[in-house]
Amino acid sequence: MKIAFVVAGFPTLSQTFVMDQITGVLDRGHEVTIYAHRIDRSDVVHPAVARYGLMQRLRAPHLSERRGPRLAKLTVLAAAAACRRPGVILDALRVSRYGPLASSLKLLYATLPALQPDRFDVIHGHFGTNSIAAAFLRDHGLLHGPLLAHFYGYDLTVFPRTAGPRIYDHLFAVGDLFAANSQFLVQRALDLGCPRNRIFCLRVAVDLTRFPFVERRPPASGPIQILTVARLVEVKGIEYAIRAVARVRRHEPNIAFRIVGDGPLRDSLTRLARDLDVSDCVEFLGAQTHQALTSLYAQAHLFVLPSIVASDGAEEGLGGVLTEAQAVGLPVVATETGGIPENVLNGRSGYLVPQRDPDALAERLIHLIDHPDLWAHLGRAGRAHVQKNFDLEKANDRLVRIYRNLADGRPSRPE
Repeated sequence: MKIAFVVAGFPTLSQTFVMDQITGVLDRGHEVTIYAHRIDRSDVVHPAVARYGLMQRLRAPHLSERRGPRLAKLTVLAAAAACRRPGVILDALRVSRYGPLASSLKLLYATLPALQPDRFDVIHGHFGTNSIAAAFLRDHGLLHGPLLAHFYGYDLTVFPRTAGPRIYDHLFAVGDLFAANSQFLVQRALDLGCPRNRIFCLRVAVDLTRFPFVERRPPASGPIQILTVARLVEVKGIEYAIRAVARVRRHEPNIAFRIVGDGPLRDSLTRLARDLDVSDCVEFLGAQTHQALTSLYAQAHLFVLPSIVASDGAEEGLGGVLTEAQAVGLPVVATETGGIPENVLNGRSGYLVPQRDPDALAERLIHLIDHPDLWAHLGRAGRAHVQKNFDLEKANDRLVRIYRNLADGRPSRPE
């Protein structure tokens, strides 16, 4: 089969789940073409990009990262494209129909690499916004094939609040099949008007070979290591983890809290740790490679993700790092928001507490610190849970079966 992946940026290191699907499809003998709005340039690139020659499969506008040169070249490319397909270019700029996707020029960016029409067995749009772009390209005869639109979180919790609750009406009318990363998100899509008989849950899975299991035991020496992996943005609730750690430290001074990830709240969170007098045990490690993250997972004893419902409406679609943490055998403490209760087995692989409640977070962490005999049991349960429900090989086999049904004209919701 020939599969088109429609994404925003490529290769985006943070979206390894898209890379895992692409390489899984290639491993199963199918062809892949990647349509992206932009090329992401970074010093850290997923090793699969070179191993699979993915840049040779990429169709994306080659534009400068600097705003001035980028807009200048975009104007030249758009003008040249308008000479060939004026209706498409003008429609891509129609704010009255496409709202922020047109005003931000994202539809225009998406159109440029697709001006040469192509036919696929399946078009897979990753995130609702990119699925709108895929539907736009198909409407204008630039892509041909059945469309699978895949939602992950922000696209159903935040984007409709800014773009309007009718933003997906056309996509829901013309898309062939719809997937969401959790049952929580399936319901959000239904609330926005998605056809009930054409949406199903397709969760992000993990490659278990990249997340080796380690049975947790109390350290013979050194501090108890608590780990968080998250972007430093409001929805992740890192403020509440730092406040909880300040409370935990009064009970158990020999702890260390490592935070992997970066984002706009780093400075304010650093100040909070200093104000709470825990900056000596709270370490901000920034973004890390997968190899470094694997080592940090292995060194940790407990994992915490205190996600909240953010002021812009953002919620966790599933909490993918919790899947990774359970895969490696870490007892987890998380919050009862979004799709997280579908991911963590409360009382069996970890604990769930109310959001924005540092006292409840601290109480569960203290309970785990005081009962290290629970760590191995919780860790084994988490690993078994991930093996059963989030195994990448099983998930990619299922994905290919879904593609095959779509290609054969059977866009029914899979079991």
